[in-house]
Amino acid sequence: MFFIKNLLIFFGGKSPERDVSVITGLLTLNSVDASLYNAIPVYVNGEGRFFSGEALKDMSFYRTPDYSTLFQVSFLPGESKAFLTRKRKKKELQVYCAVNCMHGRGGEDGALVGLLKNCAIPFVSPDLFASAVAIDKDFTKIVLSGLKINTLPYVRVKRADFFKRSAAFIKYVKNKLGFPVIVKPARLGSSIGIEKVDNEEQLFSSFCSAFNYDDKIICEPFMQNARDLNCAVYELNGKLYASKIEEALRKSDILSFNDKYGNGDKAVGSDRRYPTDLSAQMQNEICRISKKIYRSLDFSSIVRFDFLLCKNNLYLNEINAVPGSMAYYLFCDKFSQFKELLTSLIEEGVERKRKEDKYVTFYKSEILYGDYKGVKK
Repeated sequence: MFFIKNLLIFFGGKSPERDVSVITGLLTLNSVDASLYNAIPVYVNGEGRFFSGEALKDMSFYRTPDYSTLFQVSFLPGESKAFLTRKRKKKELQVYCAVNCMHGRGGEDGALVGLLKNCAIPFVSPDLFASAVAIDKDFTKIVLSGLKINTLPYVRVKRADFFKRSAAFIKYVKNKLGFPVIVKPARLGSSIGIEKVDNEEQLFSSFCSAFNYDDKIICEPFMQNARDLNCAVYELNGKLYASKIEEALRKSDILSFNDKYGNGDKAVGSDRRYPTDLSAQMQNEICRISKKIYRSLDFSSIVRFDFLLCKNNLYLNEINAVPGSMAYYLFCDKFSQFKELLTSLIEEGVERKRKEDKYVTFYKSEILYGDYKGVKK
C-alpha cells in the first residue's frame, strides 16, 4: 500500500517579518519533490491562527486575504496529525514531516518546534535551544562569548528599566560605545526597526521606536565601511557543509530592509556579490567559525551566519536559524538542486525523530506509593 507522505510547509506568523516568510514558504513549497511528498501549505496569520488551502499557493492571496475559503488547522499533543476544519467539512492528515519557514517570533524562536515536538511530528528546523539563542541578539552574544567568538561590544536595554532611568541609559551608551551607534530590537530580523543614531537626542527617539517591536533592544557601535558577509551551513549524515561566502551590498550606512528585499520590484538577494572577492584565508576563517557555532549549538537544517568585516577585524553579527529563502541560493544554482537538498533535509529530520523515539521515557520507581504531606493517597 502506497503511503502518502504529507509534508507541512509552515510560513507567515505573528511577526513583522510575515511577508518575508511568505516568500520563503512559497519558494520552499514550489521546490518540494512532488513525486515523493504531498506538500501542504500552513499559513499562520497575524493573529496566530493556522490556515491551509489551495489559495495559499498563489501570491495574490496575501494582498487581500479571504480566510473564509480556507481550512483552519489544529494539532493534538502526541498525534502526528493535522486536523483541518471548514464549517462542517473536516479532514485528518497523517503528517510525515514539517518544514519551518517562519521568520521571527512564533517560528524562528523555537515556538513552532515546541508544538511539533509535542505532536510527535518530525521537522526541518533547528531545535528549541539553538533557535532561542539565535533569535535573541543578546543571548547570542552571551553564548558566543563562551565559544570565544568575536562580536561587537554592546549595551542591552530593557523597556521597563529604560523608562525609569532613560537619562542614565543614554549617558551609559554614550560613555561605553560613543556615537554613532546602531539600535536594534533584540528579537527581530530583516533589518526591521534598526536605526543608526548620531547623538543623544536621536538615541532617545530611536529607543522609543525600537520598543514598539520588542521590550529588549541592543546598542552596538556603528562600524564605518564595514562589509556584510554571509555564510550558510547545513548538516547531513553527521557531516557539515558550508556555502561559499556572499557579500550583501548596502546602499546606505546600514543594510536596510529595502537593501535586502527591495520594494517588490526586484528579486530577493539581487544586491550582492557572490562569491565575494575575499582572500581564501578570510573565506576559510568565516567557514570555520560558522561550522564551529553550528556544531557547538547543535543546529540542524540550514542556518545562515552573518558577519561584519571592518579593517580586517571579523565579527559575528547575527545568526539566522530560518534564513530568508532558506539561503538556497548560497548552495544551489537552480531550483532542481534545491529540490534535492530539501529532500535530504526532510529525510534527515525524519531520521532524527526516529532516533529520539528510541530514548527511554519510563523509569521504574516506588515514588507514587509513598506518603506525602498535602497529597491525597
